[in-house]
Amino acid sequence: MKKIGIIGGGASGLMCAIYLKQMLFDQIEVIIIEKMDRVGKKILATGNGKCNLSNQDIHEKYYNNPFVQSILSVYQENNIQQDMSKLGLLTDADQAGRIYPVTESANTVLGILLMNLQRHRIVIQTNTLVQQVIPHPKGYQIKTSNQDIDVDMVIFATGGKSASYLGSNGEGYTLMQKLGVKVTALYPGLVGLKTRKEDVKGLNGLRQKAEVKIYQKNGLCIFQEKGEIQFKEDGVSGIVMMNASRIIQRQTAPFDIYIRFLPHLSQRELQTFIQNGLQQQKPIIEIVMGILPKMLAQKIISMTQDVNTIIDYIMHYPLHIIGDYGFERSQITLGGVDLQEVNSHLELIQYPHAYVIGELLDIDGGCGGYNLHFAFASAKQVAKHIARQLKEEIC
Repeated sequence: MKKIGIIGGGASGLMCAIYLKQMLFDQIEVIIIEKMDRVGKKILATGNGKCNLSNQDIHEKYYNNPFVQSILSVYQENNIQQDMSKLGLLTDADQAGRIYPVTESANTVLGILLMNLQRHRIVIQTNTLVQQVIPHPKGYQIKTSNQDIDVDMVIFATGGKSASYLGSNGEGYTLMQKLGVKVTALYPGLVGLKTRKEDVKGLNGLRQKAEVKIYQKNGLCIFQEKGEIQFKEDGVSGIVMMNASRIIQRQTAPFDIYIRFLPHLSQRELQTFIQNGLQQQKPIIEIVMGILPKMLAQKIISMTQDVNTIIDYIMHYPLHIIGDYGFERSQITLGGVDLQEVNSHLELIQYPHAYVIGELLDIDGGCGGYNLHFAFASAKQVAKHIARQLKEEIC
């Protein structure tokens, strides 16, 4: 009987264990090694506790590298919602296409996964820190804080280094580097952005729907998205800004970022509304408060009272990004195991029967269930490959 060790008890590790057992039953023994006192802590925090599992619109354009397409394809014929249903989890999509459990509770998702782990007699070893993985002729030795574990195959599913209080603080990258596997530069992803304080002064606490655009200095627009912006004392957050952070963190050349506060109104419509107000001899602050929240109207009027400049600020409000809120307040990690280090089955090229799945890889997606979808898809990709290999050996 083959023994498979999975390092990490997050979404990808748990699902990979279940998929392996579904495909190979008692032909294998699976052990999950987790450093925390229980598995799945980060699952409980996803989707603000509602667990955004996936999205009806899954496409490589929502990820940082087209390499992802071959992994996403594992669900084309067998939709992820069908897989979840087989596990006992009923899901549904909201108006934006985001897929959630019908209970809208991450606790339900983790509970269903744990029941399936128990049903398949998958061993879970918690409070166990993996210190090193050593290859040997018959497989791998996993050296841990408690004991050494010998396995025939090993799957690295440690996650990234975001929100370390939920379990992943970057140990997986250290394990990779000890094996001589290249890891690309790491940055906080899906994270709020810090700005010059004068950019957001007086706006703390404001939530405003708007459009965000990022331009390179040559005028090329490299990001454009509508969504809600949340203003903080020293920066901005919200889904649209978190998605923008994935682009900004990778920018090496200078860029400009602008907010368009009323994207559904044209410049002509704004001019007409303001001119009509002026003709009625209304104060400019009163006019602007008719189209923008009071805090935002006061902010713009404090910067200028020239009509054309006011309109320009409404349509192209500049932000000066000076940093981010760090890994602890980020949802994902940008960067990871270089994709040239793995083949299409996510097997390390240097190390046969050693695989990397989930956030540990240099793959990241936007908000909306894309990262959790990739965690599940990469888990299934590896499980299918291992099952095919072992079945061929038996034949």
